[in-house]
Amino acid sequence: MKTHGYVGKILRIDLTDGSSETVPTERYLPRYVGGRGVAARIYWDEVPPGCGAFDPENRLIVMTGPATGCLAVGSARMTMVGKAPQTYPVESYVRSSAGGHWGPELKFAGYDGLVVAGRAPEPSYVWIMDDEVEVRSASGYIWGLDTHAAQRRIWERHGDDAKVLLIGPAGENLSRIAVVSSDSNVAFGQGGFGGVMGSKNLKAVAVRGTGGIRVADPEALRELYARLSYLSSGPRKVEARDPGARRVAVGGWSEHARNTAVYDDYKAGEARWWYEGCYSCSICNCAAGTGKISVRYLDGTVPAGSSTCVEYGIYIPPEQGFTGGKMYGRASVEASHLLDMLGLNAWEFYFTIRGYSPDPRHTPEGGPRMDTLGGLNLLYYLHEAGVLDEGNTGLPFDRFGSREFMVKLLMDAAHRRGFGALLAEGLPRALHYMMEHPGEFGLGEEGVEVLRLAYQQGYPRAGRFGGYPRHHLFCGGQGCGRLYHPQLLRCCVDQGDFSVLHVNTGMMRVPGVEYGSDEYWRVAGPMAEKWMGGREALDQYTTGHKAEAAGFGMLVGMELDCVPLCDFKYPLWYSWHTGDLRGEDEAGCKLLRAVTGLERSQRELYGMMDVLCDLERAIACREGRRREDDWLHDHEFQGMDLEGRRLRREDLTGLLDEFYVLRGWDQATGVPTRRKLVEDGLGDVSAELDRMGLYS
Repeated sequence: MKTHGYVGKILRIDLTDGSSETVPTERYLPRYVGGRGVAARIYWDEVPPGCGAFDPENRLIVMTGPATGCLAVGSARMTMVGKAPQTYPVESYVRSSAGGHWGPELKFAGYDGLVVAGRAPEPSYVWIMDDEVEVRSASGYIWGLDTHAAQRRIWERHGDDAKVLLIGPAGENLSRIAVVSSDSNVAFGQGGFGGVMGSKNLKAVAVRGTGGIRVADPEALRELYARLSYLSSGPRKVEARDPGARRVAVGGWSEHARNTAVYDDYKAGEARWWYEGCYSCSICNCAAGTGKISVRYLDGTVPAGSSTCVEYGIYIPPEQGFTGGKMYGRASVEASHLLDMLGLNAWEFYFTIRGYSPDPRHTPEGGPRMDTLGGLNLLYYLHEAGVLDEGNTGLPFDRFGSREFMVKLLMDAAHRRGFGALLAEGLPRALHYMMEHPGEFGLGEEGVEVLRLAYQQGYPRAGRFGGYPRHHLFCGGQGCGRLYHPQLLRCCVDQGDFSVLHVNTGMMRVPGVEYGSDEYWRVAGPMAEKWMGGREALDQYTTGHKAEAAGFGMLVGMELDCVPLCDFKYPLWYSWHTGDLRGEDEAGCKLLRAVTGLERSQRELYGMMDVLCDLERAIACREGRRREDDWLHDHEFQGMDLEGRRLRREDLTGLLDEFYVLRGWDQATGVPTRRKLVEDGLGDVSAELDRMGLYS
């Protein structure tokens, strides 16, 4: 049945025999809302805890939300879940999200989501044209091609209006850090789901839809679109004669962009540069701030393509030695495009701009500051420490920063050649392999200790469900300079990577206002009191209300993945464009009301998200996660923030106790209590955990 906001069907494909069927979306509504919520329920029902990430029984689940494909700012997001090969050392449930245009197109074809099971007998791809669903051979057609070439082939056959979800050589070679790409500039980056697609012999899913989406209140949606577009847009230029101007000029070529090597090439007529956005994105705010930049060199020496977020920055600091100190030259452009073409996770190769520099504030001896260690930082650090060299890796470290080094590194990783076969397992597994087989790399005890420390500093979550690299801005607040306990709590308990911490950071940032000033608390204080119990929730210098802040961040993150809304724009608590700098903190419920007709207050919506967070925690616990896994490596308690403060173990322990009580999870085990799950309406989930002995 087609209802407002939803198109009424979820498509299921079994690659083993090529069959397909649909199930009604309404069986999951309204309890699971859409997107991540529906995907989590399907995963609970269909993926047993003992299933491996590359087993045919694993599911690749892609779900849109009710607002996907509608006129709603930042609503092009979709969620992918499954058993993830990237998690270390235990493969586990993980969700990843992406924007672009594929999700809306799937809904135009008549499907709210896609569930893929089984393994095709030969390399294959799926073609969806409204009610027509086919599993076709990819051998000799697109298998073995990079994502750009494969997408062009699909467009030649099915028309350039088709939207394509696909993997590159990394996914075909079952890399644990392979992504699933779309539009040649967006990806499901975390989890290693490109490897899951490869294990299923699935190269691509191409879709073309000719239908539409009914909404409950078109006029209200139009008004909301205009308001949210205005509130979420970036700062506008303010004339110098305005003495109270907070806003700065952006748009076109920003001051930052004009100080890049590629801008020099643009001025010389050698390159073209433009911004791209997702479906229904009115302002491309993420483009102005973090990427989604398309670059084409006219001489053809660099593959044309687009870079999103972290991709475009992975090679900036190393390359600066070859560009006279300028950022973002040809090698950086090519690195970002190669990552997308090969289908590799950019975070695994990121060279953090803040990383690898002497900083006595973080180590008393003045050694390398590694609280923001990215993949390339880590490799180069290990080279300088005498652990890695050209002899045991084949990588030309004497040319670090050059095109030669970057191309060999990425090509070897994608095709599992030499040392790249280890990198394809993800750096945590690679580092531990080297620690367990030091003789293969000519390492002594000192080298093994260097590897151990490097792992802890690059991958902060301890326990059995880590494997995700540190987010250079948000993990623990230390990357952006100051300790903030909700970030650390969420690093401990979250199931995915640390980019989810955008949410808590976004709630702290009042545009153009200094943190901690009277004006800051005038604007931010009421928001903290309204949603997190007190203004202390945003105070970086206390532990008060930090468990509430972490828990609330989880609810907001779930909301953004269910409605869905873009986490670069939301939560929209603040805006440049209002006199009091306040934005719209109830966008989720208003959007759901306009799209679906669902009458829920924002607090009631967060109550629904609370249930879904418990469901995801139950999934994690069914797969073995316990309280002892909700912890951080020793390094997190040793580094100092920019004001000389350290995280104290007793503070984190106390906050975890408080957090579990607030969530209704058992303090000793971290498992959602039977009572809480029954209150959530998840009695069957509670019964399953009981049968497994989790309540004994």
